[in-house]
Amino acid sequence: MSLAQYQDALAHILTDGAFRAAFLDDPAAACAAHGLDAGETASLIEIDRTPMALHADLLGQARVMLALKALPATWKILGERVIETVAGFGAAYPPVPADEPALVVETLRYAAYLRGGAAARLGLPAYAGDVVAYEAAVFEHSGSLAAWAAAAALAEDGGAAVGDERAFASCVPVAGANVRIESFAYDVVRLVEALERGESPDAAACATPCTLVFVKTAGRRAVETLRVTPDVRALLELCDGTANGAAIAARLSASARERGRDGGDMLSSVFRAAESLRRKNVLTYRAGASPAN
Repeated sequence: MSLAQYQDALAHILTDGAFRAAFLDDPAAACAAHGLDAGETASLIEIDRTPMALHADLLGQARVMLALKALPATWKILGERVIETVAGFGAAYPPVPADEPALVVETLRYAAYLRGGAAARLGLPAYAGDVVAYEAAVFEHSGSLAAWAAAAALAEDGGAAVGDERAFASCVPVAGANVRIESFAYDVVRLVEALERGESPDAAACATPCTLVFVKTAGRRAVETLRVTPDVRALLELCDGTANGAAIAARLSASARERGRDGGDMLSSVFRAAESLRRKNVLTYRAGASPAN
């Protein structure tokens, strides 16, 4: 038996109502399932049962309330049904130790719990999963050390422009860790804005897929959210530091022709799009191979 197994058993007792009932009914059998021996089982049995139940309830509620501090729009969707998520969340995600701050850990665990089927079981609106995913993405990206470092490096680099299409052809556009791309089935920005105003969102009017780019910029605490087209998303996914402007334009041109679209002067279009993204701190340029390569 390891300390981790003992902690896991205790966490389940405090957060999983079904396991706690099984433990109270037959401690030996319940603890055996976690690999505890007789002495370890005895130490758990010594815990007073009334404070145990009270502590379990308070711990579960505290974890949910902590998570919802970072998910305000999600909280508005849940309303009074928040309390119905406490037991299920505790059972699905026991409070096992983690290296990151409690706010980060519990927010991402709770978001994963809701998106894992809890929202549907609670009968929440179909758009609820998108709202949870959006808020979790903004929260996670805003606190990402990698995103902060990439934003600082981009600011130090200066994000210098390239002069023209010919120069761009041999440059390598790179979207770093300061950028995160997510797609949603609903217009989640409109949904969240309505919830923030205290309004009931018009689900039908917001049932439009959208792709968002979350951008961390040096000197700004908040993450900026940009709405992009599928073509811009395709461009950004190719800006991984492995291809220069000419190669990216060639790939996008071929893809356009495969879809029956005009793949004409793609280098010019890619150059204009890349420059727009550079000005918004989404990407930068590195020196690369010649267009012939």
